[in-house]
Amino acid sequence: MLAQASLWPNIEKPFFEDLTWLNQTCGPWDFIMFSGDLVQKGDPREFVKLNDTLKRLYEHLNSLGSDPVLLVVPGNHDLKRPASSDTLQRLQRFHEDKSVSTEFWDDRGSPLRQLIKTSFAPFVKWHKNHQFQKPRQFQQGILPGDFSATIEKGDIRVGFVGLNSTFLQLTDGDYTGKLALSTRQLISVCGEHFTDWFDRHTVCFLMTHHPPSWLASNSRAALHNDIALPGRFVTHLCGHMHEALQEASFTGGDLEARRVWQGRALFGLEFYGDSQQFERHHGYSSGVLDINNEAALVRVWPRQAVKLQSGKWRFLEDRFATLEPDFGTAPEKVSSRYEQDRIIPTEQQKYEILLLATDQDLGNARKIVAEHLRRSLGVTVSETHQLKDHKYDLAVLVQAWWWDEGNCAHAWESCDAPKAAFIIDEDAEWPPRKLVEFHADNAVREFRSSIPEARFFKNPAHLPELIGKAVTKLMHAHSGDLDIGLRDWERSYLESRLPAWRSGRTAKSRPHLFDAEQLDELYEPDLYVPMHGVSLDWEGGADGYPRKKKKKSRQRNTESLPTVEGAKRVSLAKWLAVPQIPRLALVGAPGGGKTIFLTRIAAALAHSCLGRHLDFEPELDVERLRYNSSLPIPIVLEA
Repeated sequence: MLAQASLWPNIEKPFFEDLTWLNQTCGPWDFIMFSGDLVQKGDPREFVKLNDTLKRLYEHLNSLGSDPVLLVVPGNHDLKRPASSDTLQRLQRFHEDKSVSTEFWDDRGSPLRQLIKTSFAPFVKWHKNHQFQKPRQFQQGILPGDFSATIEKGDIRVGFVGLNSTFLQLTDGDYTGKLALSTRQLISVCGEHFTDWFDRHTVCFLMTHHPPSWLASNSRAALHNDIALPGRFVTHLCGHMHEALQEASFTGGDLEARRVWQGRALFGLEFYGDSQQFERHHGYSSGVLDINNEAALVRVWPRQAVKLQSGKWRFLEDRFATLEPDFGTAPEKVSSRYEQDRIIPTEQQKYEILLLATDQDLGNARKIVAEHLRRSLGVTVSETHQLKDHKYDLAVLVQAWWWDEGNCAHAWESCDAPKAAFIIDEDAEWPPRKLVEFHADNAVREFRSSIPEARFFKNPAHLPELIGKAVTKLMHAHSGDLDIGLRDWERSYLESRLPAWRSGRTAKSRPHLFDAEQLDELYEPDLYVPMHGVSLDWEGGADGYPRKKKKKSRQRNTESLPTVEGAKRVSLAKWLAVPQIPRLALVGAPGGGKTIFLTRIAAALAHSCLGRHLDFEPELDVERLRYNSSLPIPIVLEA
């Protein structure tokens, strides 16, 4: 991006104008796919510049009514080329020496894999931290840039598989027919039974940087026979060659096509190659997928930038493609797993956590934390220190002053997973003396000093919130799904509102007669009386929750106005937890307690979202309000 800084401004304006014109035909857009080479040399400064460029692009797309998800695989210009080393020389014998490729795929701690990790570190950091729209369901793979993702729109689920095809292109030279792809990359992002993953999606796309011709023969066979079977993907999107090409092939009488769409570079230098003699063709394509019970049809509008005699750039239809009068390709039928009346099961959360703590002092707290993580994040939590070679996504240790011969600590250290430790603050008043193992004090202190980035707690009651917050951030980084748990701004919002809600006030209202800010809890159990409500169409059921009244036949000329006299009253908190009642209007006399009830409910939900102990509104069944592991966040609107 730094090298082409003088070129891009001349391209950007006509590009935005072309998007505005094209938006009338095939917009708005749901996702953007970049097949790599977003920068020139993998320099961190280039990725900063890339963010500026993408920010301007998104601002323009937002003005057109689009906020598309950004999907990217790395290209050979997105990596930081490593210095010459023995490891690099070994990796260059990837295809000639079977021991090299075996070590590369089998040993994730191999220097070969570490070299790849280091080379792509600036790209990975950018991809993790960029602020543009990300897919809610995202799974990273074994190589930097490998991923699977899902985008949902109504009852349609679009799947994306991105595979790093450039990890061997670490130096100058012609790599045609020398690069690699492996089925292991597909398994790492879609699971061992990856066909199930495809069956859960209506249509899918494959993304790599390089076209198939740049792969070695064994990798082309893996792509052809294992990864991109006919009909599995709408198309295989790639780039690298800076020439547009769309191909569809049918093999062995199979009626489903295998497609490859090779796109031009939107970003890049005006010339490329060592001699700078070849002009690059800038361009992009826009597409539409029309999916219904009858068929799934795809159309593409290929665009290319043309430099006029005046020196200005203009985007026009691709003059090398066969196009319809609206400058798009003819509708093409693609394979689809769409049935309007079929509910496609959602993907199960695969995140598994090992949670360790000694039973004597922290056993009960561990159980509370585990339950909070399971309910609020939808994760699997194991509480045993007998690992049995099981693979975890995260190992969490909670340690106070009870040692128990170090069983939990040693299990945590030996677990092959990212780690987080929460240890008791030395100045904390907890635990009592009976929960301190004094003869093991030296062992505990030595272990504490060996933890590089420990987090501290003062009381076990704080652990659900502390651990939930830390695990949520780690899951956001791991999956890219920011809808898991609470985002930082949601957490800050709830924390800022809680004092007012707990004291019976909304954000703007003033305390009545006394300063409620000075009270820890306004509503003591002996002061607050839970309120009840009645409805014309609902009544209390045997379980204490509202149920719809059965309609009674009315005799002619005896019809009277409905009344709630004699209706069975139901606690207001229980009205909130009935799925068949999506909205409630609370009607009552001034001073009747409506605001107090609503703020107490808001406080109860905020406490549960944050992982704090719920010490009031016992009749509010919070778990009945949970949907896909999430709780509603209370928002107070005031005129």
